Amino acid sequence: MKGPVEVTFLKTSDADDSDDDWCHWHWCPRREAVLCIGGDLALVDVTIPGDDLDTKPWFRQIAPLYRSHRLRAPLVVGLVALRGSAPHDWNMWRRARGLPRRRGNPIRCVAICIGGTHALVYQPEFYQSKYTGGALPFWKDNKLSPLRAFLANRRVTVACVGAREAAEKLAVEWGVDVARPAELTDLFARAFGKEAGVDAAKPLEEPERDRRPYLEKSDWKYAARDAYLCFEIAARCFQKLGVPVGN
Repeated sequence: MKGPVEVTFLKTSDADDSDDDWCHWHWCPRREAVLCIGGDLALVDVTIPGDDLDTKPWFRQIAPLYRSHRLRAPLVVGLVALRGSAPHDWNMWRRARGLPRRRGNPIRCVAICIGGTHALVYQPEFYQSKYTGGALPFWKDNKLSPLRAFLANRRVTVACVGAREAAEKLAVEWGVDVARPAELTDLFARAFGKEAGVDAAKPLEEPERDRRPYLEKSDWKYAARDAYLCFEIAARCFQKLGVPVGN
């Protein structure tokens, strides 16, 4: 798995030709992404839900893989946590104050990839209320139950860059317990004797300002791509270390 990484979303049957990301967010919750890694291609089914109700079909879809390995090797997933502006700064009519991905900002979105074929990019809706830290003001119907149950399972190994910090922030801000986080750079160092990253092309630039309270198409690509890479790198590291995985 060498070379620059690029990602493209394919057209879907229910998609229109509009460039309005708000429209795509609501009407096209599932996308197919083609990832090009050097000379290799990967097709990933990406689900972009708006609330808990939309996450349930995704978890039902992966349930056969998940359940069949409960008593065997651990299941490995890749995770990316995107920081964003605090809820009271999310106003579509004005620019948010400060850099959206500043280190102290809360996590606004998570992306997880399982099996290298299925990814979930989830940004739960929040109340636009004053936020001074701690638990985020999710809408009442966003209890995150499927996500909580999945990540709290100790047979699910969650591979991530900055795993400890991401797990701590998810526990405080989302009330989500990541039972088994795995630092990706440590895994790579153990498997190959040194820390290294992926030479990813940067077609996606982090915005200077967070102008909208929801994710744009470039954010979906960024999250789906990196969750996939976290999974692939972790799976290959475990394979190198002789550790069986359930995927």
